[in-house]
Amino acid sequence: MLKNLSFGLDKLNYKQMKKLLFTLSVSLLFCFNIFAQNELLKEEDLVEEKDYLTLKEAMKNPAKVYKLDLSNQNLSELPTEILQFYNLQILNLYGNNIKVIPKDIKMLSHLQYLNLGNNKISRLPKEIESLVNLVMIDLEDNMLENLPENIVSLRFLKNLAIGGNNIVQLPKDIGNLQSLQDLTMPKNKITSLPKSIGKLKMLRNFDASKNNLKKLPKTLCRLTNLNICDLEFNKINKLPNCLYKLKSLSHLNLSHNSLKNLPKSLCKSKSLKTLYLSHNRIGKIPEQIFGMNQVIDIQLNNNEISKIPTEILNLDNLESFDIRNNNIPKDELNRVKKDFSSKNIKVL
Repeated sequence: MLKNLSFGLDKLNYKQMKKLLFTLSVSLLFCFNIFAQNELLKEEDLVEEKDYLTLKEAMKNPAKVYKLDLSNQNLSELPTEILQFYNLQILNLYGNNIKVIPKDIKMLSHLQYLNLGNNKISRLPKEIESLVNLVMIDLEDNMLENLPENIVSLRFLKNLAIGGNNIVQLPKDIGNLQSLQDLTMPKNKITSLPKSIGKLKMLRNFDASKNNLKKLPKTLCRLTNLNICDLEFNKINKLPNCLYKLKSLSHLNLSHNSLKNLPKSLCKSKSLKTLYLSHNRIGKIPEQIFGMNQVIDIQLNNNEISKIPTEILNLDNLESFDIRNNNIPKDELNRVKKDFSSKNIKVL
């Protein structure tokens, strides 16, 4: 390359020579920075690295800064000095007053963990897609109304926390986040879930509580690794018949919705251990529950139930059964408590 560049240098005038040297110097500096950057550290190695708690301390040796914690320091903007820490892999800016994330955030290409929670951020720059090594990003308790569509290109992202914002909808291609394991988005204004959510094959924890969801897409049933699903405080009045296909689901919270019944196929679930259905409009205990012998905790309080079928006693692993604040006659309730106590089942 240098041999080719040297060809004809004697024919260049002073201005052309100066411009060429400047371009070369910038290019060489860029290459130097690339080779100077260490490989990404594994989580166990990052734990051993020093936590820098002030910019002043970090600026003494920028190349050695892997972890920077500037949380709760009343910052109104992202300090430009941070952009010099080209090996930075953990950045905590939680609890400040930051409103804008600059486009230059793309320079921190080694970032793996980014905490921007509890600030005043109203939008993210599209340059967020340049943080290709992100494993976790916390955006909770900000002022976001949406997420940039290109955030779905972060193929190593495992944890996305966006609760406590004003988000109305998720990116339609959210399913492209193939590594995502935890998606927490409570306390937003989301009215529906994109069909592509069914592509999140690695998802284990899903929290969409305290939103405005009315129904769930059938594609949700493709999340075969989903272990915890929290959908309380929504407006859901009907569930997809395929929920039993969530073969890893152990905890399902549907409290504070508008459900009147459950899909019959739910009895096919072999993994569900806790089922929360309090504060709905259920008039009778769904027969589907009787087939879920592995369940240990059922909450049906604050519904419209008037009778407890004796079949409920056939649930051999049941430990707790909450039926408070229903329409059950007192003598019926006393009978149930007596029957359940003989099997060491706690009745509330």
